[in-house]
Amino acid sequence: MTPHRQKMIRAMQLRNLAKETQRNYLQSVKGLAQYYQQSPNELNKEMIEDYLLYLKNDKGNTTGSVGVVVTALKFFYNQVADEPVSFDFSVRRINRKLPSVLTQDEIFKLINAPKKQTPIDFNDNLFSRASGL
Repeated sequence: MTPHRQKMIRAMQLRNLAKETQRNYLQSVKGLAQYYQQSPNELNKEMIEDYLLYLKNDKGNTTGSVGVVVTALKFFYNQVADEPVSFDFSVRRINRKLPSVLTQDEIFKLINAPKKQTPIDFNDNLFSRASGL
């Protein structure tokens, strides 16, 4: 085990990161090292950014998985590496449409609307008749 890997494991344990987070962070740094076939400590800003673009554009990773790699690499370069390396990479999620919120009047109408028999009610009625209740 390399000294940087040991130092990273220690730093993650001191911050009480979950085991799965630790595994993901280690795998992310390992992926970067394997991509360039050299220690992540020897890489520069442009190389890191190129790797992240490769994950996003060429490999087709989701925004969420690239976000995990970005966080892992920021942790490594800020907490573990001999010299900090800052890089620019923004992970933006696709905006989802928020659900519409009902007004008080709409809620009142919904609560006071005539009740229709739902399949659950129908089954409840059948059960109560069959059991003689």
